[in-house]
Amino acid sequence: SFQLGGLTQGTQYSFLNVNGSVALSGQLVLSFANGFQNSVTGADTFTIANAGALSGAFSNVASDARLTTSDGFGSFIVSYGGNSIVLSGFIPTPVINSATWTDGNGNWSDPTNWSSNPRFPNNGQPNPGDVYDATLANGGAITLDIPITIEHLSLSNGTITGTQPLTLNQLFTWSGGSLGGGITVNANGGIDIGGAVALNDGIITNAAGQVVAMSVPGAQWTFATSSTFNNNGEFRAQNNSGLLIGAGGGMFNNAGTFTRDTAGGTFVVNTGFVNTGTVNVATGTLTFNGGDANNTTGDFNIAAGATL
Repeated sequence: SFQLGGLTQGTQYSFLNVNGSVALSGQLVLSFANGFQNSVTGADTFTIANAGALSGAFSNVASDARLTTSDGFGSFIVSYGGNSIVLSGFIPTPVINSATWTDGNGNWSDPTNWSSNPRFPNNGQPNPGDVYDATLANGGAITLDIPITIEHLSLSNGTITGTQPLTLNQLFTWSGGSLGGGITVNANGGIDIGGAVALNDGIITNAAGQVVAMSVPGAQWTFATSSTFNNNGEFRAQNNSGLLIGAGGGMFNNAGTFTRDTAGGTFVVNTGFVNTGTVNVATGTLTFNGGDANNTTGDFNIAAGATL
């Protein structure tokens, strides 16, 4: 365990000096003292141990990996090997601000429309480490008038439109309402679809490594006005509902994995569907009614007892 209370080695922060050899094991624990976390910067470095030789490794952090302090104030890169243990590259834990839309119709960037007034949800303001969760639940209509990046979005009742990009770093909880007006959504933390939702004229991209899940009974997703969903991660069709077409139709581009599992009924895809990735049907029935516009080149894996 090492405490950091200032920049001076041995008096303001813990320091271990061993003339012989040190074998590392167990966990490394870092914490702040005397409120020092409020002034440390990413440029500060701390040599917390010197030895004639170091061997072994900590179980909770590899050399040159990042470790969060036990008090949760931030994280350091921990480098060890040769004869020293050095902390560097401090990043403070972001302050997450919750913002709820409180008005009827208006621009996203108007802070008077949000509970966070005098701030509106957009990461990095007013301080670089400030990040935001946003909620639209009152049936209002938000216009994206500038590019927005936030952590988590919860949309249960209302509409978000506009041609500016909306980037979500964490989960998009979508249980109702619609997106449209030429919107572009970068879902970098996946999507949980928990009700009847609609994409009316827009593009949503699920990032590689992220999950879009439709597991709630009755949850369905309507595509309209040539809307497009790009799946670069995993889409899980886990209920007996489906993807529907409104006026103008829509397209599902699967470059990742489309998985049909955990339900014994039928999941229907009425949108256009292009598979350049993998479709796995583990249980139940998966039905495509929308056609393939661009010559599918991906794989379809159908388990015994399942139907495509």
